[in-house]
Amino acid sequence: MDIDNLYQKAVQASDAGNYDYAIEILQQVLVFRPDHAKARRALHTTALKKAKRQPKSGLSRLLGGGFHLLMAKLLKALKKYEKAVAHAEKALLSDPGNVNALLLLAECCALANYSESAIDTYERVLEMDPKNPRALKALGNIYSEMKNIKRALECFEQLVKVAPTDNEAAKKLRDLSALEIMDRTYTDATDYRKVIRDEREAEAIQVSEHFLRSEDDVERALVFALEELERKPDEVRALLKVSDLYRRKGDFDEARKHLERAIELNPTDATLKMKLGDLEIYRLERELKALKDELRAAGGKDEAIEARIREQEERIHRFKLEEYERRVEAHPTDTGFRFTLGTLLFEAGEYDRAVSEFQQSRRDPQYRAQSLAMLGRCFLKKDMPDLA
Repeated sequence: MDIDNLYQKAVQASDAGNYDYAIEILQQVLVFRPDHAKARRALHTTALKKAKRQPKSGLSRLLGGGFHLLMAKLLKALKKYEKAVAHAEKALLSDPGNVNALLLLAECCALANYSESAIDTYERVLEMDPKNPRALKALGNIYSEMKNIKRALECFEQLVKVAPTDNEAAKKLRDLSALEIMDRTYTDATDYRKVIRDEREAEAIQVSEHFLRSEDDVERALVFALEELERKPDEVRALLKVSDLYRRKGDFDEARKHLERAIELNPTDATLKMKLGDLEIYRLERELKALKDELRAAGGKDEAIEARIREQEERIHRFKLEEYERRVEAHPTDTGFRFTLGTLLFEAGEYDRAVSEFQQSRRDPQYRAQSLAMLGRCFLKKDMPDLA
């Protein structure tokens, strides 16, 4: 399928005022290429045009987008970032002027590694709300990682004006300003490698500090990470870097081996054990994605593949449930773990246990609204509408 041709067709339909058709095509483009930043922008622009021509009431926007906004937040908490992106996008289609929905979409795109879409969506947030501190900080950090010092400085300079008490932002601004001065100092060098004598070290720095956008990037970064590990075989940080790069590469046996070695060196670090659980979840979800791609290639209908998908989804849910039960047992005061466990129990139909977890997580302001919403759903499932 020619994605670029499909995108151009959608743009033409939008320009002609055929908004519903344009939206339908753009959604297809994003199914096949989720990080198509231009398609996401066009989808939002088209939704804004449609809303201007056919305005909805405030209640209609709330009812239409509220559910998807809540689902996006829930899925984000469950680390199902691709699904969270889809629901945030649907929330925007119902209420395209909702800056909070747009900000949530940007955050979910970043977590799903849709880097180009994340950058463009954060930029759109700032077009609608130039002083939005969350967007300024997130975008500034992204540009900083990309070594776009000029744009990162612009974001943090604006952030410090908007949030003068944000000490972290002030420190970041100072650091970026220092980097800019260093950059100007070396402008006479035709190649920054002349400043760093060891060219291999320069390449290692370049690989480790920019976005790993392709398989080649990951392979190159892994070479340097393994060299570093050879020099420091008992350094936990080096082991974790190698493990993460093997994970990105899809070599889960090697990723697990290096992570287990890190746990041996630091057995009291609970976060390392959680990383082991996260690695297994990532592996299972990657297998699920491969099955869904196989089904899509088969035309979207194949009973055997569909059965394997259902089995894999059940396998993922069982593992997540066991993993978060362990986490709550080890960290009983962590409301984030309790909220996630409650959601998994709800999905498993264990409503009484889910209620118990949501009653704990609602005490945390960060999870209060979502926990109350889930409590309502639990009571409805228990046929107790008065409590819902």
